[in-house]
Amino acid sequence: MAPPPFFGANETKRPEKIFLSLRVFWARQHRRRLAARTVPSGCGKISARLLGRVALPFVSLLWSLCFAVLCCCCFWFRFGFAVRLLRAWLAAWRVFVGLALARELGAFVYFIT
Repeated sequence: MAPPPFFGANETKRPEKIFLSLRVFWARQHRRRLAARTVPSGCGKISARLLGRVALPFVSLLWSLCFAVLCCCCFWFRFGFAVRLLRAWLAAWRVFVGLALARELGAFVYFIT
């Protein structure tokens, strides 16, 4: 019986070195040919890091700002245009946004260093 196609010309079913690598072992177990290894480009790594470290936090910050504007509008209409309560709400929100911006700035500094 002829050997499977993934065996080399001089290779037997029990070669001297049985476990060459995990890829070879998997290919032999599943009777598959080894695919060519693809090397990822550096641009993909940079864009993934950029997306994870910079873009997504700022998108989340923008989303939270939109949510805050919605809450602010609901608050303003519900409590009859109460100026003092609205100012208190906005002051608390400014503190929260300031902390969020400090966090995002820290993430950006970590990304560029």
